[in-house]
Amino acid sequence: MNRERIKAILPEVEKLIALSKEYQRKLNNGVSSYLADVEVNSYLSKFDLTDIILIEALMYIGREDYIPRERYESEVDYYREVEEFYERYDVDDIVGNKVESLFRNSDTKLTRIEQMVSKTPLSQYLEQGLHVIRVKRKLA
Repeated sequence: MNRERIKAILPEVEKLIALSKEYQRKLNNGVSSYLADVEVNSYLSKFDLTDIILIEALMYIGREDYIPRERYESEVDYYREVEEFYERYDVDDIVGNKVESLFRNSDTKLTRIEQMVSKTPLSQYLEQGLHVIRVKRKLA
C-alpha cells in the first residue's frame, strides 16, 4: 500500500527532486540558497503528514538501503549483492517498516520538513530510495 501511494505521488516526488537539485546546485556554487530553501520548504508544506512521512521514509531508504555500484569491482558482483538484498527483503516490507517506525516518532510536520531539507543530498537519497523500492521514474 505505501509503495503504491509513493507511485501515486511520483510526479510530486519528481518535482521535489528537481527543487532539491536546484537547492544543492546553489549551495555548491556559493549562491545564497535562502530562496531555494524557502521554495523546497514551501513545496513540502503542501503535503499532508502521511505523505510527508512517506517521502521521509523514501529518503531514509535511499540513504540506508541503497547499494552503490562503485563499491564493486564487477557488474556480476554488484548484481549478485542486489539480488541477495531482494531475496532477503520484501520491498513492501522495507517501506512499511520504515513508515511504521516514522509514525511512532512524534515529530511535527514542520520538524520533519526541516530535517529533510537539511539533508543536502536529499535529491540523491530520494532517487536512490525509488531505485531500492523499484519504482520507475518518469523522466522527461
